[in-house]
Amino acid sequence: MKQSKCSICSKIPDEILVDNDKGEHLPQSANKLEVLSSIGGIRKCPKCSQYYGYVYDHDVLTGAGPGYSDHFLFRISDGEAVERIKKTVASIEGSLERMYAKLREEELYPDEHVKQVEPEIKRYEGELGALTAEK
Repeated sequence: MKQSKCSICSKIPDEILVDNDKGEHLPQSANKLEVLSSIGGIRKCPKCSQYYGYVYDHDVLTGAGPGYSDHFLFRISDGEAVERIKKTVASIEGSLERMYAKLREEELYPDEHVKQVEPEIKRYEGELGALTAEK
């Protein structure tokens, strides 16, 4: 992992877990990270290209006490970013295949959805290209 003197990443610990319901929050600089994928929980620093994993977990314990809203942010290596992006793309492609099959059964055409998803897949392909070219 990159150890950066970046103005954004230098204010973010290697890993941090916060519970918003307890008044805890991620550092303000975490809001500056680019969200590459909400599905795979991948964030990227726009200045130094450090990658982060991100997990959000929310639970409301109805009648059993207060719930929680945990946010977990942690640095990941370029290699782990590649693996997470590949899994995200595979997940999207699998979902699209299932959706297309269902739409074909019903004789509907998913053109609008394809137009929405294609830019996201191209973005992932660009990230993978940049990451694999660096090695």
